[in-house]
Amino acid sequence: MVKMMKIARTKLSKTARSQATISRSELSLESKTEVTFKRGPTLRILVVEDDPSIRETLGMVLDSFHYQSDLVESSDQVLDYLSRIWPDVMLLDLTLPGTTGEEVYQSILNRFGRVPSTIIFSAAQQGASRASCLPGARFLGKPYTLDQLQEIIEQVVSTQAGAA
Repeated sequence: MVKMMKIARTKLSKTARSQATISRSELSLESKTEVTFKRGPTLRILVVEDDPSIRETLGMVLDSFHYQSDLVESSDQVLDYLSRIWPDVMLLDLTLPGTTGEEVYQSILNRFGRVPSTIIFSAAQQGASRASCLPGARFLGKPYTLDQLQEIIEQVVSTQAGAA
């Protein structure tokens, strides 16, 4: 996924983020099939990722799905962001410098009494079992495909709609 994301990052400029179309041939050497992105509702998605290349590329990919992406890299930034804006979905890496995704999740819960709909993503071997300890969180293992990313976002959104 990192290789795929680095290739995508070189293909998309920041100014073209919202107008980007990405084909699998640009993202992977294995497939020449064009990726069809469904036009997403205007969802605000917070990405919490310490690796700048992954964070920025995820932002570009989410923007190409027509989502509003906001990017932060640390637990302090997450808490500051959430005190001003509440996203529809949060993508949270389990491994952050000086803290864990679980600690960030708990800090959010302690401070605000609730947590945004959360998708945990991690390459850690125990990532799925760690994510299962976080109420309501979904897990997406690294590496993942763009289809898997969009599918899990759609699942979270449809769960929100069903709860409303």
